[in-house]
Amino acid sequence: MERYFKRKSPEPPITTTNNISSGNVNVSQPSSTPTIPKLIDLKELHSDPSDRKRILDYHPNQRDEIRRTYILRGPTRPEGYVYPPKMIGDKPRRFNPKFYEDFDWLEYSVKTDNLFCLPCYLFKDQISRKGGGDAFILEVFSGWNKLYERLDSHVGEVDSIHRRAVTNCDALMRQNQSIVVALHKQSDITKNEYRI
Repeated sequence: MERYFKRKSPEPPITTTNNISSGNVNVSQPSSTPTIPKLIDLKELHSDPSDRKRILDYHPNQRDEIRRTYILRGPTRPEGYVYPPKMIGDKPRRFNPKFYEDFDWLEYSVKTDNLFCLPCYLFKDQISRKGGGDAFILEVFSGWNKLYERLDSHVGEVDSIHRRAVTNCDALMRQNQSIVVALHKQSDITKNEYRI
């Protein structure tokens, strides 16, 4: 086998020498390896939407567990909080908590006085990029005038990013009803029948 293929000798690390007036300086460049995020304790997840990391920044093996935790906690909504007014045009306007009744996915950050969308935060990175989806995730949204129209626009049409994110949330919480689980149960039953 060795007469057909030559062995590769291990390559030494790349070093460059720069001549500087005070002397020679050796600089070695480390190999770039991607870093995988560490596993985290689910109790340490931030509840305020403005403090959260992107889902892709978490360890891949823990993302679904983190998503489930956020879904079980529900959207962040301060109770008994007096929402601060902002001057929009010549009128002071503030967020009205009655919007929570119509938009069950809506989250509010007390820290930044902004709105966020929980399903889009959880699944936006998995869904293909179409226009208009980041308004309630990455960028802050705090324009309280014509808010109902803006929230309705975020929800969008039948195949919008938001609606697909909501569907993904429901599917994640109902994994015991998935096709994979049903087929696994059937294969267990079949195995038991063959044993008889």
